[in-house]
Amino acid sequence: MNRKGLPDSIRQSKLKKGEVVSRQSKDGIVVLKWHDKRDVCMLTTCNTDAMLATGKKDKQGNDITKPKAVVYYNGTKQGIDVSDQMASYHCALRKTIRWYHKVGIELLLGTAVVNAMLLYNERKRQAGQKCVNIATFREKLADSLLKVSGPSMASGSVSVIASKHYIRETEDREAGKRADRRKRRACIGCYRRLKQAFGRNLAKRKAKRVITEW
Repeated sequence: MNRKGLPDSIRQSKLKKGEVVSRQSKDGIVVLKWHDKRDVCMLTTCNTDAMLATGKKDKQGNDITKPKAVVYYNGTKQGIDVSDQMASYHCALRKTIRWYHKVGIELLLGTAVVNAMLLYNERKRQAGQKCVNIATFREKLADSLLKVSGPSMASGSVSVIASKHYIRETEDREAGKRADRRKRRACIGCYRRLKQAFGRNLAKRKAKRVITEW
């Protein structure tokens, strides 16, 4: 309600439960305040302050009514809320000082994965097969990406050999000692794949360095 340009008659109004007050500008923007359990404030260009019955009754048997804008919002918000809920499961976001990293990760590994899962489940539903949840779909997606052909590191393209990584803690971590972040070893799976494709010398330089063991 601290938005610039709102009328004081809306901003300062004290409402009882169920009461509503609204004003409309010349260009068709409606500002609306409705008191339910608390003040609910809205700006809309497609609804008025008309009240609609929800089909429910209160403890006294009276019909429960809500502004048309609230009813419209409640009827159309579900898709966004469910999408955000599914994207929050097994979220890949990590702490970073760069906000655009979070936006990119959320779009690529959040929203895009949820949309892909919906399309995937729709095809399975049409085929009469059982749908998968978001966790299973993420695992299937990661597994399929690890098995595709990657970009060439030399001239020409080289097919990536499918390798399943089984990660365990290093001996120091398993013994209860604090891991030294500077003590890293080459990922065995990556090293074997690169060695077969490009040779030992390049594999030693290109293999990822990790603090876990394969």
